[in-house]
Amino acid sequence: MLMLLLLAGRCWADTRLFVVQYNDESLGRIDLAGGAVNAHVLDLGYGCNEIIALGSRLYVTNSLINTVQEIDAENQITLRDIPMTGGVNPYSLTALNDDTLAVTNFVTNNVLLLRISDGQIAGNVSVGLAPEGILAHGDRLYVCLTRYSAQGYGPGRVMIYDRSTLTLLDSLQVGVNPQFAAVDDRDRLHVVCTGNYMDVPGEIHVFHLTTRESVGVVSVGGAPSVVSFGGGWAFAAAGGWAGTGQVFRYRLNDLAVLNGATNPIQTGVGATDVVAMPDGSFFVSCALADAVEYRSADGTLLASYPMGAGPGCMALYESASATPPGRVSPVQSATLAEAFPNPFNSAVRLRLSAPALRPSNITIYNCIGQMVETLGVPAGSAEAWWNPAAGDANRFSTGAYFAIWDGGGGGMPLRLLYVK
Repeated sequence: MLMLLLLAGRCWADTRLFVVQYNDESLGRIDLAGGAVNAHVLDLGYGCNEIIALGSRLYVTNSLINTVQEIDAENQITLRDIPMTGGVNPYSLTALNDDTLAVTNFVTNNVLLLRISDGQIAGNVSVGLAPEGILAHGDRLYVCLTRYSAQGYGPGRVMIYDRSTLTLLDSLQVGVNPQFAAVDDRDRLHVVCTGNYMDVPGEIHVFHLTTRESVGVVSVGGAPSVVSFGGGWAFAAAGGWAGTGQVFRYRLNDLAVLNGATNPIQTGVGATDVVAMPDGSFFVSCALADAVEYRSADGTLLASYPMGAGPGCMALYESASATPPGRVSPVQSATLAEAFPNPFNSAVRLRLSAPALRPSNITIYNCIGQMVETLGVPAGSAEAWWNPAAGDANRFSTGAYFAIWDGGGGGMPLRLLYVK
């Protein structure tokens, strides 16, 4: 527990790990600063599946009742259950823009665009057979097609769309049963292909984002389902439904497998989701052990948190009520209106409440008040983008940062949470 407290530190004092628990259809919470657990903070819907944090809200797909549940993350209350009209079996979701979620629907082979402001369906995109994972990154939207049917799994594909127009740009041929995609700090797309759970083992296909050329295939074996990055490593939750759970590990610099199906990191039974931290330690949800474990990069158990029944997908969330550190400059802007998405793991859009009247700057500070980045805002612009992963990938660590615009007239800085 001491290591957890050191990890959390001052910058993580208001950070929580929310956990979807599908067997008792509930939401659990771990407070990272002190390790306190509330194993049942809220009821979820039938078939609760994936969770994401967005601003002060959490969104959960309830796959078997065809809704997306919107939750006030501060007070842990359900605000509304939004019907996925036009879709069946909502599986995964991502933030497409400030006011839109994109939701894959496994049975109806489409992506629904859910407008957050009024809870209405704003669009319907036919994407192909049995979509699961979805990722919005930069100006692209990536949709993983498992292509599952009664005959089994067809060749897996990742469809690539323009994020603004949803025009189909390209597709990538990948392995069997692609369920999840993530971008590392080297601007590479990792597509987790789970295999067919029988004679086709799991593998992870890696592509350059810009060229879309293959970097390589990581042959981990087993049945990996998700991947998370930290400390120069990639960690893949890979089930393990009898005896012990399994997490696979490979190096990001050369994609070499350190722990695969033949020598996995052993965890509690049913490793379902993994969230890696910047030092390479990671949290793993163990569905059949009813626990979330915190482990070092080599798999050493550091802490175990008893949860409800069937912990699965997890999401990091930082409380919006946290106050900024005292060393942040008092010259602050009332019109730096929004950061989106927040928390973020690649680029974050910083939006002004009105276009800048003159050239100005947005300054980024770390959690102890040190200036770490300056972003130019041209006259007439109403936004700027910050991508901590650009350039030197090791320059910025996971944690809290603060954005201040020097073109405004006072107010509070925006608090940002960067998660690699």
